[in-house]
Amino acid sequence: MLQNNNPHQNNITTMVGYPPPQFPGAPGDDPEDFINDLKRYVLASQINVAPGAGQAGGRAEVDSLFETCLVGDAKIWYINEIKDQNYQLDNILDNTEVANITAFRALNNGGLTGINANQFRGEALRLRNNAGGDNTITGVNIIPAGVWDED
Repeated sequence: MLQNNNPHQNNITTMVGYPPPQFPGAPGDDPEDFINDLKRYVLASQINVAPGAGQAGGRAEVDSLFETCLVGDAKIWYINEIKDQNYQLDNILDNTEVANITAFRALNNGGLTGINANQFRGEALRLRNNAGGDNTITGVNIIPAGVWDED
């Protein structure tokens, strides 16, 4: 492994022969380019973040890596606006009696209609109400699975 001597990255040891990308959030910096560079770095570092593979450790590693890649204004924004916040799903209330997002995605149409309609809003309510007559509607229709999970 090589040692990264960039003082803004706290001497992060690189695993792939080059340092992880940095994102200062300056005018003209493209966050999408940074995310793509970070994804390439994660893949090259062989950090397993496969959805459903039980790789919470890999996702936690990427989360920590992501934070170390932010510098300047981007780091300040992340700390003030994102880190340690407890965001809610605006279209699903918290009294569904479903343990977590993964369990919600696993619901079949009968499971969705078994949840009281007043726990849903907007498009989620429409889907829940249509699930009784359409057995193709499941929890994934309401909360799609993504590569970068909430973990």
